[in-house]
Amino acid sequence: MKGIVKKCLRLMLVLGLVISGVMGQISLNNVLAATEKTSLSFESSKKNYLEVEKTLDFIPKTLEVSIKFDKPDNSRKVIMGNYVYGKNCFSLELTTANQLRYVEYVYENGKMVSAIDYKVNMPELFDENWHNISLVRDVENNKILLYEDGTLKDTLELNGTGTNVLKDNVPLDQVHYVGTDARKSFYLDADIHEIRMWNVVKTIEEIGDEAELTGQETGLMNNWVLDINDLDTENNVVLNKVENQPGLTAVNFDLPKAKTFLEFDSTKRNYVEITENLEKAPKTIEFWAKFDENPNKRQLIFSNYVYGKNGMGVEITADNQLRYVEFGYTNGTLTGSLDVRTTGEDICNEKWTHFAVVRDFENSAVKIYKNGTELVNQKLTNQGTNKLTEDLSFSNKHYIGTDFRSSSSFYLDGQIDTFTLWDSSKTSEEVKELMDLEVSGNEADLLHSWDFDFNSLSNINPVIKDKKVDGIEALAVNFNFDENKDSILKGKSVLFAGDSITNAVKDPEKPYYGWAGRIGTANDMDWKNAGISSATISTALASSYPENRVVNQLNQNRSYDYVILHGGMNDSIAMTEIGQMSDSYNLEDFDISTFSGAMDELLYKAKEMYPNAIIGYIVNYATPNSTWGGYSNNNKAYFDRAKEICDKWNIPYIDLYDGGVEIDGVYKSYSYDILEVTSGKNMYNGLSTEIHVGSKGYDIISPYIQKWMEEISQYSNVGTDFSTGDIEVEMIDTFDQIPLTFETWLKMPESAATNRGGVIAGNLFDSYYSDIPIVNFEVYSNGVPRIYWTVNDKSYDYKATGVNVCTGEWTHLAIAYDQVNKKMATYVNGEKVHESTIDIDVKKLNQPMKIGKDSRDAYNFKGELADLRIWSTTRSEEQIKNNFNREIENETGLLGSWKLDREVNGQYLDSSLNQNHAENYWIDGDLFAKSADGYKSIAIIPDTQTLALYAPSSFSKLTSWIRDNQEELGIELAIHVGDIVNERDSHSQWTAAKNSMKLLDGVVPYVFSAGNHDVIIQKVDGVWHGVRSTPLMNQYFPYDEVSSQPSFGGTYKEGEVDNTYSYFTINNVEFMVISLEESPRLEVLEWANKITAENKDKKVIVTTHEYLNFDGNLINDETQDHLPFIGGSTNGEEMWDLYVRKHENITAVVAGHVGFPDLVSTKKVGDNGNVVTQILCDAQFMDRDDYNNGSGQGVGMVMILSFKENSDEIKVNWYSTVRNQFYRTKNQYTDTMELTKKTDKTELQTLYDELLVLKETDYTKDSWTALQEALDEAKTVLDNANAMQEEVENAKTLLQTAKEELVKAEEVTVNKTALSIAVEMAGNVTELDKVVPVVVTEFEAALQEAQTILADESVSQEEVDASFARLSVAMHMLQFYKGERSELQGLIVEAEGLDGSRYTDKTWNDLIPVLQEAQEVLANESASQEEVDNVYNALVKAYLELRLIPDKSLLQELINKAETLNATNYSAKTWSVMTKALDKAKAVLDDPKATQEEVDNAKEVLAKAMAGLEANEVSNPVKAGDTIASVATGDDSLIGVLAGIGLLSMVTVITSYKKRGNQY
Repeated sequence: MKGIVKKCLRLMLVLGLVISGVMGQISLNNVLAATEKTSLSFESSKKNYLEVEKTLDFIPKTLEVSIKFDKPDNSRKVIMGNYVYGKNCFSLELTTANQLRYVEYVYENGKMVSAIDYKVNMPELFDENWHNISLVRDVENNKILLYEDGTLKDTLELNGTGTNVLKDNVPLDQVHYVGTDARKSFYLDADIHEIRMWNVVKTIEEIGDEAELTGQETGLMNNWVLDINDLDTENNVVLNKVENQPGLTAVNFDLPKAKTFLEFDSTKRNYVEITENLEKAPKTIEFWAKFDENPNKRQLIFSNYVYGKNGMGVEITADNQLRYVEFGYTNGTLTGSLDVRTTGEDICNEKWTHFAVVRDFENSAVKIYKNGTELVNQKLTNQGTNKLTEDLSFSNKHYIGTDFRSSSSFYLDGQIDTFTLWDSSKTSEEVKELMDLEVSGNEADLLHSWDFDFNSLSNINPVIKDKKVDGIEALAVNFNFDENKDSILKGKSVLFAGDSITNAVKDPEKPYYGWAGRIGTANDMDWKNAGISSATISTALASSYPENRVVNQLNQNRSYDYVILHGGMNDSIAMTEIGQMSDSYNLEDFDISTFSGAMDELLYKAKEMYPNAIIGYIVNYATPNSTWGGYSNNNKAYFDRAKEICDKWNIPYIDLYDGGVEIDGVYKSYSYDILEVTSGKNMYNGLSTEIHVGSKGYDIISPYIQKWMEEISQYSNVGTDFSTGDIEVEMIDTFDQIPLTFETWLKMPESAATNRGGVIAGNLFDSYYSDIPIVNFEVYSNGVPRIYWTVNDKSYDYKATGVNVCTGEWTHLAIAYDQVNKKMATYVNGEKVHESTIDIDVKKLNQPMKIGKDSRDAYNFKGELADLRIWSTTRSEEQIKNNFNREIENETGLLGSWKLDREVNGQYLDSSLNQNHAENYWIDGDLFAKSADGYKSIAIIPDTQTLALYAPSSFSKLTSWIRDNQEELGIELAIHVGDIVNERDSHSQWTAAKNSMKLLDGVVPYVFSAGNHDVIIQKVDGVWHGVRSTPLMNQYFPYDEVSSQPSFGGTYKEGEVDNTYSYFTINNVEFMVISLEESPRLEVLEWANKITAENKDKKVIVTTHEYLNFDGNLINDETQDHLPFIGGSTNGEEMWDLYVRKHENITAVVAGHVGFPDLVSTKKVGDNGNVVTQILCDAQFMDRDDYNNGSGQGVGMVMILSFKENSDEIKVNWYSTVRNQFYRTKNQYTDTMELTKKTDKTELQTLYDELLVLKETDYTKDSWTALQEALDEAKTVLDNANAMQEEVENAKTLLQTAKEELVKAEEVTVNKTALSIAVEMAGNVTELDKVVPVVVTEFEAALQEAQTILADESVSQEEVDASFARLSVAMHMLQFYKGERSELQGLIVEAEGLDGSRYTDKTWNDLIPVLQEAQEVLANESASQEEVDNVYNALVKAYLELRLIPDKSLLQELINKAETLNATNYSAKTWSVMTKALDKAKAVLDDPKATQEEVDNAKEVLAKAMAGLEANEVSNPVKAGDTIASVATGDDSLIGVLAGIGLLSMVTVITSYKKRGNQY
C-alpha cells in the first residue's frame, strides 16, 4: 500500500509541475536560473574583458548567452562584439536607453551589403537574476528571432531589399571580445556564465536547453563556460569545449593567484628551511603573503629563535598584527632586544599583500610597510637594549613558517610568494618599487631571494633555489607537491577485454564506453574496448558464440602497457563446470571446457602475448535476482575461483563482488554500498533491474577501477640480485633521524636458510669507537628476520625466531621498533608474525648504511631485494598492510625509499625527499692526477698494523703499487703515519714491514712516524705505560740508513729515527716534512718550533700518529686513545696551541691512529692568517674487516696528495692497492693548500685603472690599438686567480710601454654653427598643442638630441650633420596642425542621441556607417583638418537626409469616419468627389513608402471632400446602416464629422510642426 501511495505522490508532483509550467507559474529555465552558476564578473570600472584567441570563422546562426545584468545606468555596454569600421562584424550590446541591441554589418568588395541594427526594450533583464538570451538568425526567412529564457520575445522581419537583409556564412576577419569590442570604449557590467554559438537555426523547442554540452554536438561552433575557479594568474584562458576552436583570454580580471606560491597549513606542520645560517642579518625583509583571515593565534613567518642566541624574526601575533623581533647577544649577555608591532591594522584578510620590515640604522628606527604604505616607524632610544644590533650574525638557521623549536605550535596558516632579504635599509619609495620588482639575482645589495613556486617543486625535488648567485638553498618540508599530478595512466595504452559488461551495451549516455572509455579518455590513454556481448572465459557457449571467448580478444597484433581482463558472468549463466584448481603452469594441461582451466589459459595467454604489460583482472560486481534465472546464487563460486587463479599467476585483481574501500573512515562495499545493487539506485538510472549497469553505474565505479589500476602500476617485483656479492653500494649520507622501521621485498631461495641469509641494509663494522651507533637489518640463519643494534658499546639483538622468509617467492618483510612500549615486531606480507619486548637506547647513525651487505664487506645478501624503505616512525600493522604492495612517496617519517629495480648512472635512486641515493662505494676507473698534466704527488700510507699482522703480502702490494706508479703519478715522497706493526715486539711483523718499505728504496724516498703500537710499553705501579723507546723500529729502519738519504735534514735525538725532518722539492715548492712521535713530548715540540722557525723559506708538512679525530675535531684529553706515556705527552689540541698555530709556513698536518673508513680533512687558521690543512687517514679496520669477512687480504689503502704545478690546488684520492679501486666518491676531491707565494697585483691594477679612462679620439689609431692589446692582457692576468708574480710583472711592463708610446691625434675642428642656429630657432616654437602629436613627438626628440650633441665635445662632424638634418625635417613638419573638431564632436553627440526606430530604414542605415567613421576620426588625435572637415560634411549630409517614419493615425481615423457615411444621404456629385478622395487616402495609407507630406495631403483632401458633401432634400434620410431611405432632410451625423475635421486639421498642423522641430 505504501508503495502505491508513493507512486501516486510522484505522479501528482510531476503533473503539478507540468500544469504549473503550462500555466506559466513555474519555468524550468527560471528554476535553473535561480541556481547559482559559475561565472566571470565583468565590471566597467575595471575595464575587464575576454579576448577570443583567434578570429571566429563566420557569424553564427544561433547565439546563446547566459547572463545576469547589474542594475542599468543608462550607458552603452558591449556584451560581445568585434566592430571595426568597414569590416564584417556582429555585436550584442546594451544601448544608453538600456535596450538590448544586436548589430550586424556585412561588406562585399568594400561595399556594405547588409546593415542590421535591432533594438528591443527588455527591462526585466535587469532584475539581477540569471537570464538566457538567445538570438536566432533565420537567413532563409530573412528574420531575427529573439528569445528570453526559452520564450520568444520579439521578431525582426526584414524586407530583403538593400541592406535590410541577412547574409549566410559571413566570414569574419576581426577578433571578437566579450565585455567590450575592438574600440575598448564600452565595457560591461554583468556576470556571464556561458556562451554558445551554433551554425544551425535552433527551434523554440531547442532554445534555452541548459543541459551541459560535450562539445561534440552537431552544429556547435563554440561553447565557453565561464568559471573563475578554472582560471588563475598563470592559466587565464577559458577553454572552448569544441575541439580546435579558440579559447577566451581573460584581461584585467581579479583572478586567483596561480600556485606559484606555497600554502602553509599549520595542521600539516609544513615549513621552509633555510639550509644554512644567514651570513649576515638583512636590513630589509620583504615578501608577498596572503594570511588566513584573523586566525587569532601566534604564527611564525620568519624565525630562527633559540634562547640565548642572536635572532630575528617576523610573525603574526595572537591579535592578528604583524610583529618584528630582534635579539642580539655579546659574550652571552643580551645587548639588543626589539619588539615592534603594528596596531589595529588589517593584516590577516585573505588578500595578497606586500609586507616589508626595514631596519633603518641611519635614523635608528624599525619600519613596517604594507603595500608600500608605512604602518609603523618606531624610533629607538639606543639606550640599554633598545637598539638595532650592528653586524648581527647567526649561529642557527632560519625557517619560514616555523622556527627551530621542534615542538613549536606556532606554524603558519597562509600563502607566501617571493621572500627576499636585502643588505640595505630601503626607503619608502624603494619599498614601493620592490612591489613590482622581479629580482634578477644580480642586485648589488641582494642577500637572498627565494621564489616559492609550487609548480616548480616536486616531492622528489623540493629544493628552492636562491636567486642570488651562489646563495643558500631552501628546503620545502611537509608539502605535497604531487597533489595535482597526472595519473600514472596518462598517455599509456590499454586493452580492455571481457563480456557485455565491459562492452557496455547498456551505456546510453556513452555507448560502448563503459569503464574502458571513461578511464581511457579521462587519462588521454590509447585505449581499446574489445569486450563482446555473450563472451565467456570457457568454451561453454562455443556452439552459439564460437568467437566470443575473452581469450580471443587478446589477438590485437600490437603491444599494450595494460591488459585489463573481465568475465565469468556468462560462464555462471551457462552453469559451466567450474572444474578443479590445477597446479600446472603448462598450457596443454588446462581443460578449457571448465571455468578453472579456461582461466588458467586466459592468464597464460595474456602473460605470453603481453610480457611487458601490467595485467589485471576485474571480478564482477554482485547482481540482484532477475528474470535471467538463478545464476546469481552461483556467481560467488566462479568469482572466488577466478581470484584463486589470479593469485596463482600473480595477477592483481579488483574484487567488485566481495571487496570494498574505506571512505572517510567507513568501509564501503563496492556492490552493496557504492553501486547499491540491491535497489539498483546507482546502477541502472532507469534501466530494468538486471546484470548490466547503466551509464550512472559506470560513472560511479570507473574511478575505483582507475585507482586500482594506478595501484597495480606502481609496484612490481623487479629488484636486484645481491647474491653474487659483487654489488657494493651504500647511501650517500647518514640519516638525520633515528631509523625505527625497516621494510623490503625480498626473494631468497630455500637453501639460503642453511646459513646466515645476509644483510639487507647495515652499517656494522669493527670499531672500538663507542659513539658510532650501528644497526643491521638482515636475515639470520634459518631465514629468521633480524635487527642488530650496537649503541655505546652495548649490543641489542632481535630475532623473529620461528619465522622463515627463505621461501623462493617474493615476500614482503618489515620490522618496526616501538620506542615507547619497547616492542619490536616483524611483519610478513602485511601480517604481524612476531613480537617481543626489547629496550634499546637507539641513537642517530653517523655512518651511512650499505645495501646488500654491511661495512665489514661481509654477509652479502643471498637473494633479490626490491623496494627497500626505512622510516623514522614506528609503522603500524595497518600502515604496513595498506602500503607494502604499492609505491609511496614522501609520507611522514620516510627516511629513504630505494626501488632497487635498476641502476641509474651507478646509483640506486632514493625517491624520498632526502634523495639519499645508494651508490657504488668501490669505484672503478682512473681518477688520479697525472705527472704529464703537471702534477706531482705524495703517497700517504695509513696504519699498516693489520697488514703486517694478517696480510704482509698486501703490505708489499701497497708499496709495490707506489713504486710502479711513481713515474705516472709523479710520486716524490711517501709518508707513513705510524703503527707500522700491530705488535711492537714481533720480529715477523717488523720483517714484513721492512721488506715492504724497502721496495721503495731508490725510487720513492719515505719518512715515518712512530705509532703507539710501535713503541714499547711497561707497567708502572701496576698500570701499563708507553715508553719513548722504539728498539725494533730503529733496528729495522736504522738511523744510518735513514740519515744517508739525500733528503734527510736532521733528528731530535742523534742516532734515533723517532723524530726527524727531511727536505723535498715538489713541483717547484720546497718542503720540509717533520715527522713527530706519537703525542709528542713538550721538549719535542720545542725542538719542532725551533726547526720550523729556522726553515721559514720552506713549506712545512707535519706528520704524527695521533692528532685528528674522526669527527674532525682535534684530539683532546677525552678522546685521546692510548696508554699514558712515561715522561708525558701532548694531545692534538695542545700540539696546535704549542706548535702548529705559531708558524706561517706550516701548511698541513697528516695523522692516523683513529681507524675510520673515510678521509677526514679540516682546516684551521694560524696566528699569521695562514690556513693549515689537517688530514686523518687510517684504514686499519677496513683491512681487518676484509681479512675476517672478505677476501682475507685486507684492502691496502693509500692516500695520494697531488700538487698542481705553480698552484695551490691539490687533488686527493683514497685508493685500494689490493682491489685496484677508489673508495667512496666523497674521498676523491679537489682542495687547496697554501703552497705558492701570494701574487701582488696592486701596481698592475692601479695602472690598469688609470689607463681605462683615456679616450680613443685623443690618440692615433695604431698607438691606441697597442694600448688596447696591453689592457686586454692585463685584464686576463688580473682575472686569473692563479697568475704567477712573473706574469703580473710582464703584464705591467707591457702596459707601461704601451702607455709611454701613446701618440696624440691631431685636433679636428667640428663645425656646429648651423646646428646651433637650428636649436635656437626650435626653442622659439610655440603652440605645439595645435600640431599633430606624432610630429610633436619627433620634433621634441630631434631637439633633445641636437642639444645633447651641441654639449658633447667628443662628437664627430657626421653626428652633427645628421642631427641638423633630423631637426630641420622635424621643424618643416610643424605645419601639420591637428584638425579642429569641436563642431564634429557636437554633431556626433547630436546623432548618437537619435532614436533609430523613428526613422526610415534607408535613411537610418545610411547614417550609421558615416557616424562610425566620424567617431573614429574624432578619436584619432593625429587626424588632419582635411579629414575632420570631410567626415563632418558627410555626417551633416546624412543627418539632413534622415526621414521620419510617417504618422498615419489621423489619416486612418478620418478614413474610418468616412466609411461610416451613407451615400443615399448626399448628392451624387459631392459623394463622387468624396469617394475619390477616400480611395486616394486608402492608397497612401497602404503605401509603406509614403512620406509624411503625402499622408498629410491625402488627409487634407479627404477632409475637404467630406466637408463639401451636400445632403439630399428628402424627408427621411437613410441612416448609416439602414437599407431603406430615411424621410429626413439631412444627415445629423455629418455635423460631428465636420466638426471633428477642423480639430483634426489643427492637430495635424501642430504634430507636423513638433516633428519638424525635433528633426531640425
